[in-house]
Amino acid sequence: MTTVATGQCGNMATRSHDSEESDTEEDGFGMKIRERADEREDVQKKTFTKWINSQLLKARQSPVQDLFVDLKDGTSLLSLLEVLSGLKLKREKGKLRVHHINNINRVLQVLAKNYNIKLVNISSNDIVDGNPKLTLGLVWSIILHWQVKDVMKDIMEDLQQTNLEKTLLSWCRQSTQGYKNVDVKNFTTSWRDGLAFNAILHKHRPDIFNYDELLNNDNESNLEHAFKIAQHHLGIDRLLDPEDVNVDCPDKKSIMMYLMCFFQALPHSNIVIEDLAPTQNKPSPKSSKTMSGSSGNTITKSVDTKSHSASPQPANPVGGKEPTDVQHSESTMSLSSSSSRHSTASSTSVDLNSYQDALEGVLTWLLEAEDVLCRQREVASEVNKVKEQFQIHEEFMMALTKHQSSVGNVLKEGNDLITEGKVSKEEENEIQVQMGLLNNRWEDLRLRAMDRQNKLQQVLMDLQQKQLDDLDSWLNKMEEHIKNQDAVGTDLDTIHAQVNEHKKLQEAMEKQQEKVNNLQNMVVVVDDSNSDSACTALESQLEDLGQRWATICRWTEEQWLLLQEILEKWQHFSAEEVKFADWLCDKEEVLAKMRLSDLSDPKQVSQQVRNLKSIEVDMVEQVQRFEGLNECGQQIVQYVDHPATVEKINSQLEEFHERWERLVQQMELQSNQIASLNIDDEVMQSMEAENQLSSSAESKLSDPKLKSPVSTAKRRKLDSSSCTEYEREAKKLREWMEKTESALELLSSESPTSEDSLTDEEQLVLVQDVEKDVKGHREIFHKLLEQGKTLQEQQKLENGDIEVVQTLMVDLETRWGRVLHLLEDTQHKVEVNMEVTKFYEELNALQELMVSYENWVTTADEIGIEALDISKQLEQCKEKLKSMKSHDDRVNRLNETAKEIMEQCQVADRIQKDLDTFNTRWGSTCEKWVGLPLKLA
Repeated sequence: MTTVATGQCGNMATRSHDSEESDTEEDGFGMKIRERADEREDVQKKTFTKWINSQLLKARQSPVQDLFVDLKDGTSLLSLLEVLSGLKLKREKGKLRVHHINNINRVLQVLAKNYNIKLVNISSNDIVDGNPKLTLGLVWSIILHWQVKDVMKDIMEDLQQTNLEKTLLSWCRQSTQGYKNVDVKNFTTSWRDGLAFNAILHKHRPDIFNYDELLNNDNESNLEHAFKIAQHHLGIDRLLDPEDVNVDCPDKKSIMMYLMCFFQALPHSNIVIEDLAPTQNKPSPKSSKTMSGSSGNTITKSVDTKSHSASPQPANPVGGKEPTDVQHSESTMSLSSSSSRHSTASSTSVDLNSYQDALEGVLTWLLEAEDVLCRQREVASEVNKVKEQFQIHEEFMMALTKHQSSVGNVLKEGNDLITEGKVSKEEENEIQVQMGLLNNRWEDLRLRAMDRQNKLQQVLMDLQQKQLDDLDSWLNKMEEHIKNQDAVGTDLDTIHAQVNEHKKLQEAMEKQQEKVNNLQNMVVVVDDSNSDSACTALESQLEDLGQRWATICRWTEEQWLLLQEILEKWQHFSAEEVKFADWLCDKEEVLAKMRLSDLSDPKQVSQQVRNLKSIEVDMVEQVQRFEGLNECGQQIVQYVDHPATVEKINSQLEEFHERWERLVQQMELQSNQIASLNIDDEVMQSMEAENQLSSSAESKLSDPKLKSPVSTAKRRKLDSSSCTEYEREAKKLREWMEKTESALELLSSESPTSEDSLTDEEQLVLVQDVEKDVKGHREIFHKLLEQGKTLQEQQKLENGDIEVVQTLMVDLETRWGRVLHLLEDTQHKVEVNMEVTKFYEELNALQELMVSYENWVTTADEIGIEALDISKQLEQCKEKLKSMKSHDDRVNRLNETAKEIMEQCQVADRIQKDLDTFNTRWGSTCEKWVGLPLKLA
């Protein structure tokens, strides 16, 4: 028996060392696995794309063409979430990577915060990079929530995915029960022939087609039939094609998603959940945690927390004892060779042959696993490569954990054969040797794998910490650089140098951005002693670094915009400065030559007149240029606020001003000299015909607009930053005053009888609002006056020009007084208008009353001729006359009110006219009533 054990081990050893055969077998198997994975990925991509487009179509959004490409910028995902959630989500429309990352981060944030959708190991960079696997995972999470959970939430309390699958599978089984050739056991192979789809449709809509006619059709015909019926009669989008389903192993997610559309469209009450045996292996759970944040200008914190609990445990020791760590639910597994099979421990028919098959399968897998472990490269020194190695080894460790139960099952089968006495003594000894060999090889593999795992973890943690330390050091340098930043743009050469330096800084930021991106998906290994502290510490460090990185990014962008704006101002100022200086030099040279000319020669006089006229015309344009030059200098000072720069610009503008004044004086002198000459009439007429300098030439040259390009006789110096700020605040207050004056003037111009005018109540509300606004600005006004006084004192101490501030203060005081006066006048007018309105309301009421009395007296006069009961009419007449006399006090008060109003308003004539008309009619009606009894008697 020992020889058999050795022989078997030798066969396995020979098989493992037969490189060509094992490599060919392994390559063939790997190729099949990859091809199947690619098929599933293609089907999911196509199916998920159709589902997304069906949702986007509801909101008339642009459809997705290529799922992995079109979702990169995040805009389509945000549109999808808007359709599904009804929310309005902000998006960044830029084309840079940072804009795409921020859009994806917003998607992940909405999913996590609003809908508690936890995404493991999916970061914004993965989606922006177009990672197929993770993109499909993100879309599936969205589908699972809206297409699956939202539909089933009313009939299920626990919305875990396993329960979702059980519920959906139970509904499918109950809907297809009794249909020939249909046995739904899963979401893959049970649907390949298309009959199950048709059975569900026929169960709920038997009137549409005859199910039995489909039994002899091929798979694709049945699938095409079901998809057409579902689309035309139930309105279910055609998410699948027959070729997607008619494969060896259809994609589970695509089938589930399509079936959920059936579930949503068809009745689904009274579902009995069936406890079906699992048809597929489930890997051991992996402890992971994702902390999502924004990326681009901030650091995305994605911490994958690896737990030691996923590590494989030692196999059950041999010696006749029961295995203690056997998980029967994971007893079935796929090995790396299609020919390698092993059985699970069964309560019956456990025999030596099944044990030998299982043993051979497990040993074969162990040899392959040992070979995989040996082929793994040495631990790298770059963090991304170590992360990749760590992930690969994690998958290997998960495979060990998954196959751990198979080792335990083989040991249990061997132990059962021995304890149940199903083998001979010789076979028992052989089994003992085999079990010892299996246990030793498993333990050796486990320990080697654990050793590499620990080494990878340590190297990865060290490299990640170095990344964080390097970033922290770089941020410290940048923060120090920002703190010690020189004044911006003190001259054109300086601003050019600062722009070039900032470009280098931006390039350094871009390089650093790559390092920041490498901080994605940081891995933290936790155990029972540090599960909370390790993750919390890293999260806190990442958050701090992220905030500092975001601050520096914002400063860099804002500083670049500032530098560009100041550079533009300096370039404009320098260019205009050169042009204006050249023009002054040219005209100064012309005037210098004119002073040397012989004015006794009429031709030279005529030429000088033309020259003076030409300079005069040019000066109109140069005034505007100088004003623009001065305004540009003021803007530069506002940005720079540097004493030397302010003084330099002041000096240059003062020099220009003095040269301008000299130029004007020389022109006046020259023109006066020409005007004093005794020129023949014939020469003078010739000059006038040529549109030369006439008697008005001197007055044109004395135009103040040409004498000085600024509003004052002497060009004031550019203000300091405090003066500039004072002017800005004063300008704001003046603008408010202008707005307030306009509103009050509008109210003042309103006519109380205009059809489009505001009502009295509306006018009163507006006046009250303006009054509150004036009270609110009163403090600002007094504060500006105090600041102005302070600035004047400072200017006096510095021998500066106080005229500008003084002019502003006088203007503010004048405007403020005008606003207060206008407010008072408007309030008074509104009050008078309200009195006028009340007057006319009372007048109209009395007029209506008077009309009723007029009508009655007219009727009584006509009836009196024919009436028999004169005494009755006399009695009624006395009562009416008494009633009318009772209103005399109202009439008197109306006249008094009119008298008061007419002394204050502009419509006195109209009021007097209307009042006279009323009084005349009222008196006439009273006389008729007084005379009516005499007439009746």
